Amino acid sequence: MSDITLNWPGKGSTPPPESPNPYPVEGTEDNRNFLLQGDNYVWLNWLLEKGVKADLIYMDPPFCTGNRFASKIRTRAGNLEVESLGFRDYWSTGMGNFLEMLRARLDLCWQLLKDTGSIFVHLDWRTAHATKLIMDEIFGSKNFRNEIIWWYHDPSGYTRKNYLRKHDTILFYSRSADYKFNLEEVRVPYSQGTLYQAEKGVVSFGRKTRVNPRGKPPEDVWEVPIINSQARERLGYPTQKPLELLERIVRGSSDPGDLVVDPFCGSGTTLEAADKLGRNWIGIDQNNFGLFLARKRTKGPCFFARDRNFLLKKSEELQEGYYQKNPSPGAKVIVGTGKKGIDEVLKHKDEEVHWWDIDYPWERVDELEKGKENLFLFPLYDQTGLPLGRLHYSLESKSGELIICIDDYEQPAGENSPLKKIKPEEGLDTINLLLDGKKISSIMPPFPQRFTLPLTGDEREVVLQVVDIFGRQRKITGSIN
Repeated sequence: MSDITLNWPGKGSTPPPESPNPYPVEGTEDNRNFLLQGDNYVWLNWLLEKGVKADLIYMDPPFCTGNRFASKIRTRAGNLEVESLGFRDYWSTGMGNFLEMLRARLDLCWQLLKDTGSIFVHLDWRTAHATKLIMDEIFGSKNFRNEIIWWYHDPSGYTRKNYLRKHDTILFYSRSADYKFNLEEVRVPYSQGTLYQAEKGVVSFGRKTRVNPRGKPPEDVWEVPIINSQARERLGYPTQKPLELLERIVRGSSDPGDLVVDPFCGSGTTLEAADKLGRNWIGIDQNNFGLFLARKRTKGPCFFARDRNFLLKKSEELQEGYYQKNPSPGAKVIVGTGKKGIDEVLKHKDEEVHWWDIDYPWERVDELEKGKENLFLFPLYDQTGLPLGRLHYSLESKSGELIICIDDYEQPAGENSPLKKIKPEEGLDTINLLLDGKKISSIMPPFPQRFTLPLTGDEREVVLQVVDIFGRQRKITGSIN
């Protein structure tokens, strides 16, 4: 089959990607793992400009379902059940609009891949056939490797006019003929029937049955169970994929130390698989809840950046289309950015305030704490996108001892809210204790906790360095009398 050229209304209408306005901008050189919030079209181009090259790309884009996906979560803004900010999977001009979105991003992915790299695109029956033709055009039909069928058999579903749909399609292409494929890493066990035939020396299809002790090569139909509703792996993200599925892809098409990129990373299954298997990773997504989950699932150091341009637009949509429909009882909701957001919060600092912002100007946040004894405000994302948290603490030195008490971490909530207390480990990574700039120990959740440390008499300053799951830091500084 020769390569083809496609045409459809709207093809090529996507303008060249703009440059992102990353925040923060420092720290990129010290990290191998990146979590990027915003439009992946912009971030993929940014990675190309940085000279990044990927060994493996997996993407699980929208499926053109015409639906809106979100998670039902009991918000800490009060006793309400609201939808987290999900994603809308509908397109202004239907299939043509969807295919153009995907084509523009696949073209950037082709440029991002190393010559030895591979890409896996996860779709369903709605768009897999059309996407395969687009990938033939971009990657070349000669570089098509497999149409993998993920069969997730389960007893649910009802139909009267067609067969039940119980599989997704994963298209596997390489950048060139010289691509990585680690067969020994993805072998699977033989069936009990085959093992029995090999043991008995049964002749089947004209030859004696033999087995490889390391297992057999997997076929292109993968029977991997979906994540059932009671599984510990399930995180509440509406399109979450099984870790087993991604581990097979990562093992088979990359080596330890390679770079794995997921432009639609969602809840971070690809990133967890890469992290677990010793690969470096880059995840891109727009959704607060997905990024929150992705960071919780990965353990290594990570550079987390957001595109200000994208989030400025999102903050307006958030205020207009989300909080107005889901008011927080007993609390004022403020949506702002940077200095403007802080100024607005300061006007209402005596009220219960929920603050959703884009930038974190720490020096202005400190103003919110003035006059509020032993209160440390720490912006963090929770599942609903409400980031303002409180850490209650006390520092006291007497009789040659330093006494440190850390009480519960809590999210601002409406009056009588049963959701006022939250688990610190959901947002806080650790608290480091420093005396005169020297780290003494780390204080890990859960709280409350009380510490007593002996003093030599020379110490002058105590610092609690609070680190969240994204690696962002704030410091509480106190003097030793």
